[in-house]
Amino acid sequence: MRQRRASTVVKIALLALSTLASFVFLEIAARQIPGIPGTWVPLDGDDWPGFQGAVVWSKYAHHMPKPNSQYVTSLSEEDRIDGISAVPIRYNSLGIRGSEIGPKTKSRVLLMGDSVIEARQLPMPQIVGGLLNQGPFSVHGDVIQHGLNSWSPILEYSWFLHFHDKLSVDRVYLFVLDNDFVSAEANSKADVHYRKQFSFDAEGRPDRIEDYDSDSAILRNSYVARSLDAELVSIRTRIDLLVQLWNHPMSRREKVTRVVERFRYGKPLFYTTLPQERRASFDRYVVSKDFDWDNRQFVELLTLRSPESDWDALTEQSVRTTTQSIMDFSTYLRSKGIELTVVYVPLGIDVDPYECTACRKALSLRDGIFFDDHGLEEFLKRELNSVGVPLLKLLPALTDYKQQRCPDCTNFLYFGNDAHWTADGHKAVASALETDLLENPLPTLK
Repeated sequence: MRQRRASTVVKIALLALSTLASFVFLEIAARQIPGIPGTWVPLDGDDWPGFQGAVVWSKYAHHMPKPNSQYVTSLSEEDRIDGISAVPIRYNSLGIRGSEIGPKTKSRVLLMGDSVIEARQLPMPQIVGGLLNQGPFSVHGDVIQHGLNSWSPILEYSWFLHFHDKLSVDRVYLFVLDNDFVSAEANSKADVHYRKQFSFDAEGRPDRIEDYDSDSAILRNSYVARSLDAELVSIRTRIDLLVQLWNHPMSRREKVTRVVERFRYGKPLFYTTLPQERRASFDRYVVSKDFDWDNRQFVELLTLRSPESDWDALTEQSVRTTTQSIMDFSTYLRSKGIELTVVYVPLGIDVDPYECTACRKALSLRDGIFFDDHGLEEFLKRELNSVGVPLLKLLPALTDYKQQRCPDCTNFLYFGNDAHWTADGHKAVASALETDLLENPLPTLK
């Protein structure tokens, strides 16, 4: 009996060793495969629906549009309810939506951002850049619009760093939203989470994300390396959160309870961090019986509305880290003689009580009430102005447009389910940018 058990143990050990040896052999072999320039690995999975291979992993920007690709947007039932039609999306040789960028003959502006600037709900002539290129500013300059789903300031900075020499722009308008500033625990696509994946050069500029090398045959020729590196990023994020929890003033018993609940039930470590007195001030916004106070992202979105003094440590650290990404981008642009204007994009629920009905439902917000606290916006204005970066606030322009063009609210500036700008929303934003461009002309126009 003992001999049989010993024999079984030996066989299992040999099987494990042979499997490991095979894995090592395959890994070494994969690393010997020469890189294939132009090989792009498409995004996949439930987090990236509908791109049909036209958006790929990138060592410079985590993900980016595949140059010289095209697709037609697919529609969900919610899209059809919103009245969105299928739109042909075409990317040029730089992976920028639209036609090829020709020689520079006049001033040039670049609009950068996430999905609000990607604007794949509408055809090019109806989005901000297309409207500006048809309006009064087109006499003085042209506009390039480049955005992508789930981009953030550090990704936009890195993309520009590696591709700007082909653009020759005079000013960059960087569009930012609340979700750029939340913590990694609240959103795995937050700026602070992306930042952890970058290596930086000697001057502190984002160099590359090594595990997403699009010039390699199999993502840096190593699936194992990519998987392990992604897991290490996740582990580093968890360690950071544990350190912050350890330094939190709550009792030791509460800390232990939260760690246990995190690993047993998946609850966030920092749930219900909004002070009770601030909760009371949000009562007029929130349908309390439905609001999920354990949802870190929801709580942070509310917290960012409150003054900086009411932010918890994790929220403040995330906001300051993302703001630093923007300041670093500004420093680099200034060294190249390029201006930066940061554009703060409000949510539909900031603009009007009846905008973006799906957002209200998701956040369990009361009908007919909209936010009038803007803590993050005031923070950005102070911090950016201190380093000479102007902040363009879209809320006044959107509100004015709504009141002048749509006093009876028959036309909306945000889609009800999709939450991005409608054609009217793009007109309102284009009007605000055109005013800024004419009131603050580019250096070549002064």
